[in-house]
Amino acid sequence: MNIRHIYQRAVPLAIRRLGWLVKNEVSYVFSNRLPARLDLDYEGYWERREAEDQLQLSYTEITELCVGIIASGSKVLDVGCGNGAFLRQLKQRKNVKELGIDISSKAIALARAEGINAKVVDVLREDIKTLGEYDYVTAFEVLEHLPNPEVLLSVVRALGKQILVTIPNTGYYLYRLRLLFGRFPRQWIQHPAEHLRFWTLTDFQLTAKLSGYEIAVVLPVGGRKTLAQANPNWFAESLLFVLKPKRFERPPG
Repeated sequence: MNIRHIYQRAVPLAIRRLGWLVKNEVSYVFSNRLPARLDLDYEGYWERREAEDQLQLSYTEITELCVGIIASGSKVLDVGCGNGAFLRQLKQRKNVKELGIDISSKAIALARAEGINAKVVDVLREDIKTLGEYDYVTAFEVLEHLPNPEVLLSVVRALGKQILVTIPNTGYYLYRLRLLFGRFPRQWIQHPAEHLRFWTLTDFQLTAKLSGYEIAVVLPVGGRKTLAQANPNWFAESLLFVLKPKRFERPPG
């Protein structure tokens, strides 16, 4: 009997799992990582995903949460729709009337090939107020990539009855530990410059308020599930906000 077998028999599974968790999290906190690429070519990103057959849904947990929120038959505008995987799920499961917009012509071509109503739109340069009104406007993994996401939040306020957005939670405990030990939170995939803005739950609550919204719901995404339900600011890796635009009334007289 080797040492590994002795360890497995002598140490309860619960303690072994805790050991694996601590080992993995210590590794993450102290790890160094170089950019996978030197550029931020968004068109090339979708070309690579197609070439590598990686066009499946990338955020299933967010999709499941949204399926529970979005009413059947609703009109949905998805800002930063990518290849339309999220909207395909909504069409199949909630029979929504969809429009997806994205800056990438390659992503939009992939979405249209799957039957998604989608068009190329640069939300920072074009007037998206012309796209009509919707029951829901969604923007997942979008705001953190914009230098001034408050502009987008202000514009979509007039388009949707409810706005669903996600942000990475910079208050997540592993990000706090990285800062404590002299390393910046690592939220990027290809290159550190992917994200231009950073929020904790408290920060984004203020951003939403100043952008003219009431926060209807905050849901934790990822992280430590049970703990995140009790304290999402510390234990949710990302946050899903359901925002309701404030209706400003003109004062009498």
